[in-house]
Amino acid sequence: MVLPAVEEWVAPRPKRWTVKEAYAWAELFPEARFELIEGEIFERMSHSPEHAYRLCLVGGWASSVFGGESVRQQLPLSMRGAEADFSEPEPDIAVVRPGDYSRRHPQPDEALLIVEITYTSHKMDLETKASLYGRNGVPEYWALDLPGRRLFVHREPSATGYGVITILDESRSIAPLAAPDRLVKVADLLP
Repeated sequence: MVLPAVEEWVAPRPKRWTVKEAYAWAELFPEARFELIEGEIFERMSHSPEHAYRLCLVGGWASSVFGGESVRQQLPLSMRGAEADFSEPEPDIAVVRPGDYSRRHPQPDEALLIVEITYTSHKMDLETKASLYGRNGVPEYWALDLPGRRLFVHREPSATGYGVITILDESRSIAPLAAPDRLVKVADLLP
């Protein structure tokens, strides 16, 4: 038997999952907590007490600004365009337009603001998800960095991610683009 030259060898590729396949997989493992990002299934870790506390705090703030029916906590968000078949993240907080998210259209495919609370998932939140959200036209994405006690604010979405990224320490304040009159101190999101 003659083997092909080394430069002709093809390495096996990982499976790229679709949203439909991921849901079928989830039916086999009903206790699994996961999200699909760019065709990869990522296990969602259980919350640390700090993460859970900040999730409630930021969710409460978002509800007071945008109204409770516009704020979704850790629920799927459909992507659009080329990402639609391969990504369905579950952001910590997604501010969406109120709507009927029923069986016909179970989750929104756009958000006004997404907030991820990052404690141990910096690379995923600040690189992978930031790029995904920007490519999908989310106008504003915040990553609340608990250990660094700062807020990464991503604005001006584009085909490659975000054009403007601002890092605010806890002494600063910010208003979301969708509610420019509702200033919040970064420190108030990080007590």
